[in-house]
Amino acid sequence: MKHIGAVILHEGRLMLVPTIFFFVCFNVLVLTITFMDPARGFSIVSHGAATVGALIVGKAVLIADKLPFFNRYPHKPLIYNTLWKAALYIAITTLIRIAEALLSAATNEYGFATGVAEEAAHFTWGRFAAIQMWLAILFLVYTGFRELANQIGPQRMRAMFFTTPERGA
Repeated sequence: MKHIGAVILHEGRLMLVPTIFFFVCFNVLVLTITFMDPARGFSIVSHGAATVGALIVGKAVLIADKLPFFNRYPHKPLIYNTLWKAALYIAITTLIRIAEALLSAATNEYGFATGVAEEAAHFTWGRFAAIQMWLAILFLVYTGFRELANQIGPQRMRAMFFTTPERGA
């Protein structure tokens, strides 16, 4: 049986790329909102929430990757697996977001029922839908690049992005 530290290190490495990708994206979104509404000012809490969100999404990606039906279309054009996996990622993050709200309600000092009532009172469908739309777009981009990297290999992908191409004479 593996040592718990080795397992945690392995899981952390698997979460690293999606977490960094979504960390950057979510914090850029927070900055964009700040620039669009300067009256709100800079909020470390918003950036903290974006960072926690990136960690949650990184974990959701890790969970989805372990599902037995995740790689459903390995022998079809990349768009099939890209759309399929993005849909799964979106579904899992939606469930995690709902579970997070229920956990918040459950830890309410006045009890679960009061917590649910407070969550429902502050819930806005527009905000929820906007976040889900952004997640969908980001997951499509992330999954598309990931599928491409899996197809051509991570070394070739890195070389294509970070080395100067050789020019013919």
